[in-house]
Amino acid sequence: MIQKDLAHACASEITSVIINDIGDNYFSLIVDESRDSSVKEQMGVVLRYVNKEGRVIERFLAIVHVSDTTSLCLKDAIDSLFAQHGLSLSKLRGQGYDGASNMRDFREEGWQIILDEVNNFCELNMIPVIDMEDSIAIRGNARRSRRGQTITNFHHYRVEIFCEVVDLIIQEMNNRFSEVSTELLSCIACLDPKSSFSQFNVQKLLRLADLYPEDFSSNDYLYLESQLRNYIYNVQRDPQFSEVGDLGSLAQQMVKTGKNTVFPLVYRLIQLALVLPVATASVERVFSAMNIVKTDLRNKMGDEWMNDCLVVYIEKDIFATIENEQILQRFQRMKTRRMQLPPLRYSSATITNTSSVNQ
Repeated sequence: MIQKDLAHACASEITSVIINDIGDNYFSLIVDESRDSSVKEQMGVVLRYVNKEGRVIERFLAIVHVSDTTSLCLKDAIDSLFAQHGLSLSKLRGQGYDGASNMRDFREEGWQIILDEVNNFCELNMIPVIDMEDSIAIRGNARRSRRGQTITNFHHYRVEIFCEVVDLIIQEMNNRFSEVSTELLSCIACLDPKSSFSQFNVQKLLRLADLYPEDFSSNDYLYLESQLRNYIYNVQRDPQFSEVGDLGSLAQQMVKTGKNTVFPLVYRLIQLALVLPVATASVERVFSAMNIVKTDLRNKMGDEWMNDCLVVYIEKDIFATIENEQILQRFQRMKTRRMQLPPLRYSSATITNTSSVNQ
């Protein structure tokens, strides 16, 4: 039990460092699902963000057991995870998912959910609930109606209304997503510093800001165009930017030279471009680590215990920077214990003094 508490204290300190590093910055979410050695569905969550030095960072947040891999179940798990760690959805600017075949469409699963909610509402408000097996005349087709052809309420509401509306929404979203994605990539390409910023285009970058209405106020728009023109004039003549070859290096160089504060709106565009997830390799590596931590011989390992071990194992570079005193104090605060553990500095001083007296 003490071993698990210590692992949890270590994992909590690591996660706290990650959350503090993100701060109030934008971030994106990378999610994948896989089964562990005990055939339980596990959802891995990785956060991608730009840190204070302008570096793109991907950090493992948690692995969560989910009852199934439907979109509704995954959404609930993500909402719970965000609430647990105090992450704001208002700062979420991208989502990357793998295993799309497992994320069953709302078209297939949403009908029963909506029907149950409608029935509950009707019962609470004393509204008669229709019988889905009752037959009704076919609507919208006069010839078939005159022939006396009928369908069930279930077919009418499930197929002719629910599925048709959902299909229209999905089609519209797919069309819109495709258009926006193409335009988004075209606009982001204008930030590329290669060949002395040869692809830079003020109008496209203004359009990029249009795609993020929540991140650019009306006042920001007033200053953005002039800031973009001043920015490109400045960096094309600055030898410190002549060797910059990619967007990630550009962000780091802007922080290093202080231009992120001189051109804050331009840097905001760069941040928004960098946090977009481009691959799911980082979350796939989480499952590789999971197969090391939870094996066939350790398939009884609990979900929280496994998550704590994975956080410490995967984010070992952060773990190495945390003082033992911090972990000790968090461990002590987790629950009431028979005795208070003394601070490590006090223990060391006591051992030193005792040794001096003995000598």
